[in-house]
Formats: sequence, structure tokens, C-alpha cells
Amino acid sequence: MPLRCVDADRKSIHSFKMSEWEWEALRQSNAQFRHLSMPCCGRGVVLKKSERGTRFFAHKVKGTCTSASESAEHLEIKLQVCEALIESGWDAETEVRGESREGELWVADVMASRGRARFAIEVQWSRQSDKVTVERHARYKSAGVKALWLHRQEQFLVREQIPAVRVGVHSDGTYEVYAKQMMI
Repeated sequence: MPLRCVDADRKSIHSFKMSEWEWEALRQSNAQFRHLSMPCCGRGVVLKKSERGTRFFAHKVKGTCTSASESAEHLEIKLQVCEALIESGWDAETEVRGESREGELWVADVMASRGRARFAIEVQWSRQSDKVTVERHARYKSAGVKALWLHRQEQFLVREQIPAVRVGVHSDGTYEVYAKQMMI
């Protein structure tokens, strides 16, 4: 569930940067002109809302696109992180694609930059093995991008080279961050 799509000029459009009125106008415009596409594969988009009320873009027809779907919680955390970074003066964008020096592709949930500094925030809401986390983290490092992992699972790999914190969700839908140890 991407928070970003692109227009006919490949300019990014973020769902959370729009008022409700702008969102509805964009939805109607896209229904008529079909000018929006997914940054991952170039396919057409539809504008939707999650069960938690978060606006997002979805493939009109997914076809052969390999991008994975995301839970409503994953989408909302990604949105909150991106908004907080922007409010703090960072340039931030969701679903940013890149490549390591070895040619391995990656997609950051949120990419933040200010001047020459760049870092990725990964919201890992589904279970992921430590081995996969290490491999994915190495791709960022190879590309010169620092990364912070936000995990839901209580047990996760915390090593000097992999900054990570746990995010929990309460029954009322609020989130809490648990940071016992974090190396940056």
C-alpha cells in the first residue's frame, strides 16, 4: 500500500500531503484521465483508504509487479515517520528505490535526506529472520545509506551495525516505541 504515486511527468505525489478535498479531486481526475502510475512498475493506480483511514495508492491491475502488500499498521507507521521527518526539516519520501554498489536493488519504506546525509527507515511489521535483516541492511550500507529498523517482533537482532527498535501497538490503536539499545 504505497503512500506515493507519480504523475505523467514522473513527479511524486504523496497521499498524506493532501487535504481531503485535494484527495477527492485527484481521485476524480485520475478516474477520468488515468494519468497517475505506480513508481514501482509504471502501472495505473486507484486511490483508496485503509481500514484505519490512511489514504494510499494501489495498483489498478497488479499484473507482474513484485511489490508486496502492506498491512494497515505498516502503512500508518510509515506515514507517521515520514510526516515527523518532514516536520523536523528533513526531505523525506516513501517507497524510494535504490541499488547497492553490487547491483542489488532495495526499496526504503521512508528515505530521509538533508544535505549529504541520507538514511532509510524500514518498518518491519511482518516477521523477518535475522539473516534477511543483515542482508537487507548490507545493501543500504553498500549504497552509502544508513538505516534504522522498526520491528514489531519482541526478539530481533541488535548488533552494533544494525540500529533497531521495537514498535508495539496498543488495543486503542496507539503505538509505542521500545528502545533498550540502539547504536547510531
